[in-house]
Amino acid sequence: MLTILMAFACTGEGLNLQVQLGDDPVTPASETAPAPPPAEGAKALVERYLRLGSAGDLEAIPALLEDGCAKQSLLNVASTHVLGARIEIDTLEVEVKEETDAAATVAFALSGKASGSGKVDTKAGGIQLKVEVGDLEADTEMKGTYTLTKTDAGWRIDCS
Repeated sequence: MLTILMAFACTGEGLNLQVQLGDDPVTPASETAPAPPPAEGAKALVERYLRLGSAGDLEAIPALLEDGCAKQSLLNVASTHVLGARIEIDTLEVEVKEETDAAATVAFALSGKASGSGKVDTKAGGIQLKVEVGDLEADTEMKGTYTLTKTDAGWRIDCS
């Protein structure tokens, strides 16, 4: 589960694209997913998740989430984007707020420069909006919390 506090709310849907060239069959994503990460603590997992998102390295993200998670905001690491533009992290603070043998709550605060362009689908007052942003440059701060669950493979970000 992800909670983000920011000056505005934005949500979006990702794109799932499969391509077949010639007679080569498409390999399902589940067969090409990266190997699970080594065991790490809840704090280290959240820090790695945010840094991968900020770098745009999304291939390793599914291994950090609960198995089968299809929530686009978590797969795309929405907390490292503003209006679809990626945030380059300058400072990142991660703190475990609660931890048991089975679950953890981890808070984060990041700041950096958001740059680029993007598209965001959102709702405001029950009205569906499509927002396109071009050449955004902004100093940005994000704060939020993640709920993690402990599996046999280690800590994973909760998808609910």
